[in-house]
Amino acid sequence: MRVLIAGASGAIGRALVRRLRANQHEVFALTQSHDSAPALKENGAEPVIANALDGAAVKAHTDTPHEEQAKIRRARAAKDAES
Repeated sequence: MRVLIAGASGAIGRALVRRLRANQHEVFALTQSHDSAPALKENGAEPVIANALDGAAVKAHTDTPHEEQAKIRRARAAKDAES
């Protein structure tokens, strides 16, 4: 299954990526920062550079017809509220 995770660099997200990869899932990690990409790759996820609040950007990376998909949001809502 293809899985997109927002918040993959956090404690829960990192563990989730490792668990999904161990079960042979294809994992993508949503990040706004190019600087976060190497750590996400090292943990086993393919970085997707986009803003989690930009629906069009997220959709562009997740539109893959005929494949099973999942989207998991672990991004902190509190961080969004501060903006």
